[in-house]
Amino acid sequence: MSPMAPPTPSDPSDSRRRINKARRDAQAKRREASGKKERRKPPKEKIMTASAIVVVAAALVASIAYYVTHPTNSASPTESYAEPKVEVVNHAPNAVDTSAGDASLARDNSVFDWSRLDSSDPNHYAYKLDGTTVSKLGVDVSEHQEEIDWEKVRADGVSFAYLRLGYRGTVAGNIVVDSLFRKNLRDAKAAGLKVGAYFYSQATTAAEAEEEADFVLKRLDGNELDYPVAFDLEPSDVMAGRSSQMSAQELAQVALAFCKRIEQGGYTAIVYGNQIDLGYYDLEELASYGYWYAEYGSTPSMRLRFALWQYSNAGTIDGINGPVDVDLDLTSLLHDGAEG
Repeated sequence: MSPMAPPTPSDPSDSRRRINKARRDAQAKRREASGKKERRKPPKEKIMTASAIVVVAAALVASIAYYVTHPTNSASPTESYAEPKVEVVNHAPNAVDTSAGDASLARDNSVFDWSRLDSSDPNHYAYKLDGTTVSKLGVDVSEHQEEIDWEKVRADGVSFAYLRLGYRGTVAGNIVVDSLFRKNLRDAKAAGLKVGAYFYSQATTAAEAEEEADFVLKRLDGNELDYPVAFDLEPSDVMAGRSSQMSAQELAQVALAFCKRIEQGGYTAIVYGNQIDLGYYDLEELASYGYWYAEYGSTPSMRLRFALWQYSNAGTIDGINGPVDVDLDLTSLLHDGAEG
């Protein structure tokens, strides 16, 4: 037998591993006894992956935000950004042309020869050329006339009607819809009359005039009209009213603002007034819209190339209770001439 080999010296690292293992086992037992689970640190590669995801997401959000706030940058360098065009829907494709024509013609009333006017019947004026009536008879009404029998109105020779859509109060300035506008619009059309709408304004600024026009457009709701929407501002009527102290320039700006807004809404416009009312305006500036002139009597006295003439506020027409405003449409003279 060979002699026994001497024992091999122990490895110090083995001792450390055994000690560390003993410590971990002791710690695990203590945590297990206290009910806590051991939390492990995530591997370094997982931490790197999560960080990368956060960075990419932040970059994506920043990129989207940039293109939202800089829309023109998405186009090619050779393209320029253009605002989209809004097409105006024409709600009056066959509207009567009430324009006075060129601005220089606004005060030219030579087109009228009042010797041709037949005023023998105060309720049914007629302008005639060679014995043929070239004018059209109309009325303008509001809720004050109460319910109207439009079939009887049509049978009495009336071919068109202006219907009050609403008004602004002369003092408080509240905007109110005419309670019978919708009914009158429906029934007058059903009876075969041509129709227009008017708004009694007391606007004192262009912004208020646009507010009134927007009110009109909303109430019209796309209904087709045969005559322009009339702007009726009467500062001479109520001297205590909110518009009585306005200058001619302010009144002109108000009228223009209303008419332009109505045009933007797909309708045409016209300006109503008597000699005093219209005298406040720059008539040449409003010539493209035309005028609805009010003067009661046998012959208009104002030098004005008007399209419509309100010749009485005390007419009697079948189907309408009480006195009513009566009008003549003289547009054929403006565009065809008065020679006959």
